[in-house]
Amino acid sequence: MLAFLGAVLILPGALSNVQRARIDSFVPTYGTAMFVNDMITAVLLFNQFATTAFECPPRNLNRVSLPGAHTCPLDVGLSRGVRAGC
Repeated sequence: MLAFLGAVLILPGALSNVQRARIDSFVPTYGTAMFVNDMITAVLLFNQFATTAFECPPRNLNRVSLPGAHTCPLDVGLSRGVRAGC
C-alpha cells in the first residue's frame, strides 16, 4: 500500500513535462455526447409524464397509504382494482 501511495504521489511529478498530443475534436465530441444524453433523458421524462400525468390523482406523500385505499378512476374494469403505477 505504501508503494502504491508513493507511486501515486511521485508519478505525476515525473510525467509533468511530457507533452501530450493535441485533440482538436474533444470539445465538439463532448458537446455532441452531452446533447444526445440530454435528448434521451428528455424523451424518457416526457414519455413518463405523458403516460402517468393524467391517469392518477396526485398522492399526498406525507401520509401512509394502504393498498387499495387510493384507486384511479381509470381502474374500473381491472380485476385487482389498483393499477401498479398509481
